[in-house]
Amino acid sequence: MVTQNLHRALDRDAILRALSSFYGITTADGTPTTLFCDALIGSNDFITGKTILLQSGLAILEDSGATAFDDTNGEITVSPAFSSPVLAGTGFYVLNASSAAALANIIRDIGQTTGTFAFDESAAGEQTVFSVAVAARAKVGAIWLDLNTLTLNNTIRIKHKIDGAAYRTFSTHSWVFATDDKGVLLEGFTAYRDFQVTMQCAGGGAAGKNIPYAVV
Repeated sequence: MVTQNLHRALDRDAILRALSSFYGITTADGTPTTLFCDALIGSNDFITGKTILLQSGLAILEDSGATAFDDTNGEITVSPAFSSPVLAGTGFYVLNASSAAALANIIRDIGQTTGTFAFDESAAGEQTVFSVAVAARAKVGAIWLDLNTLTLNNTIRIKHKIDGAAYRTFSTHSWVFATDDKGVLLEGFTAYRDFQVTMQCAGGGAAGKNIPYAVV
């Protein structure tokens, strides 16, 4: 069983928008320490001391701290330098924080969680494929299960924790080996508490059947 934290399942773009004060696209070629955006010409300096996160270009997903801003030409100076020059057409966020490293660790951890569970088809009991710890209400986009290695029918359940260590089923799915697709997509939902996905077969098969999964 694998336990994950639900912040990985949150929407990356939505969190970036909430953390940012500006999104722009560079309009001229810069250097590893400068970028230019005409949309910022004449703006007040809300940028110095913030974090610049690149969304495209040669240094995509790199971040650096803004050390200066020139409102006459929309030039932002950063330190430390990006690994490559910031060319025209590069998307970037101005994030509302001065700690580039802390924000980068959060942002890069958002998206999807993947793993593999060793399912035992020889056993008839219910087995927990993975559990997700939920710190606050959040949206689960989808859950994918790859059942290509299985040879027996299975019941798939999604369960919410209700108190202490107790879970209750709120969604049940029947998977038929002979007819159903081997790639299973479970519907998205809003998670208010910790949840888990379990599987159960009749037993009599073999142990060690790998089930790749992804929580989006």
